[in-house]
Amino acid sequence: MRGNRRLRQVVEPGQAFAYEACLESAKKDSKLSKASFASFEESKVAGSTGEEESRVNVPYELDGKKHLFQCIAQKQADGSFKAVF
Repeated sequence: MRGNRRLRQVVEPGQAFAYEACLESAKKDSKLSKASFASFEESKVAGSTGEEESRVNVPYELDGKKHLFQCIAQKQADGSFKAVF
């Protein structure tokens, strides 16, 4: 399999929840209501301060131009995530 290696994204617990929280926040922005957002797999989620916060970068397209929505999702006491920036 030399030269034919597939890189797998390591998914930490909660990353999908952090993505969903940021996606929900982005969709609430009236300027982005017509944007087409990338899937979780096409986005980048990285731990910011341990397991409490995650930096989320969600690519999106609006009016034929590519952009990047950046967000910080904070883990709540109940295990859910909330976009805080």
